[in-house]
Amino acid sequence: MGDKTRPACSSMFGSNGVYSAAIALAIQRHPRLDIMVVNPKAIRNYRQARMQRAKTDRIDAQLILDYGQRMPFVSWQPPLRRYAVTSSDYSTDYPTKK
Repeated sequence: MGDKTRPACSSMFGSNGVYSAAIALAIQRHPRLDIMVVNPKAIRNYRQARMQRAKTDRIDAQLILDYGQRMPFVSWQPPLRRYAVTSSDYSTDYPTKK
């Protein structure tokens, strides 16, 4: 049987605000999953360091994969509750003019 103290799966993705925080929180709740949330500026700087100018979804995915394979894995920790931002903080119900 596998080691129950080590993560069964590690994953990484670029932060994109409230939506990535919700995904990270959901993954983080599972005891055997580990996640790394990367600052978009770090990915942009990595792209510049590789002198890569082309930008498509496919190229971005390959770049993020390469970043994840080369950089040390740093487990994401949820923010302190008093600093946490949730999707409910951003309402899509805009007041309408009458």
